[in-house]
Amino acid sequence: MKVGDEVAVTCKYCNKEEKKHINRIDAVVDSRKILLAFIISAIVTIALMSLYGLIALAMIAIPFGVWVQEGKSTHYFNSYKIRRK
Repeated sequence: MKVGDEVAVTCKYCNKEEKKHINRIDAVVDSRKILLAFIISAIVTIALMSLYGLIALAMIAIPFGVWVQEGKSTHYFNSYKIRRK
C-alpha cells in the first residue's frame, strides 16, 4: 500500500478493483467469531464448573474482553479521518 489519500480496493460483491479515498473505508466487527468464542467458553465453563467453581466463570470474561476491545478498535479506526486537500 502506498502512502497517499487513495488506496486500491477490491469489491467483495463484484470483484472489481477501484480507488477509494481512505476516509471512505470502514471497519466492521465480525460477530460470528465472537459468538463462536462465547459458545466455546460457555461449554468450557460448564465443564470446569464442577472442578474449579468461580475460577471457571473467568472463561466467560475472556471473549467478552475481546469483544469490547474489538469494538473500541473498530470505533477508533472509523472515527479517524484524514483532511482532504
